Amino acid sequence: MIINASRNGEQNITSKDFDRALDLLERTEKNMPKTFAGLGTSDKAEVLHNIAQFIALRKEVYFSELMKRFMADVTKDELIQCIATLEVSGMVEKINLQNEQGQMITNNWKIKIKESGK
Repeated sequence: MIINASRNGEQNITSKDFDRALDLLERTEKNMPKTFAGLGTSDKAEVLHNIAQFIALRKEVYFSELMKRFMADVTKDELIQCIATLEVSGMVEKINLQNEQGQMITNNWKIKIKESGK
């Protein structure tokens, strides 16, 4: 009815109105799964979602970059927990870094988006 009203105000729905409404719904539904992506019962659901999106866009980031970007939202320990959650869910992998002497660098990792199927 809204599509019809926007066209001419008559109360007769035509096949053209139906086709327009169907097209509008199909285009809208494509983005619906994203609507509630950052919602959940965890108090960190939204920031976890934002961190996952940030990593996905960059493909790989260093922990220090994530800390700089999200330091107003999470503490260091909370960020480590978020990364662990993403790692266990199979979304990312954490790569330990080594210095030139082959010693592991603590407090900084490379976080990489996991390719599907691996």
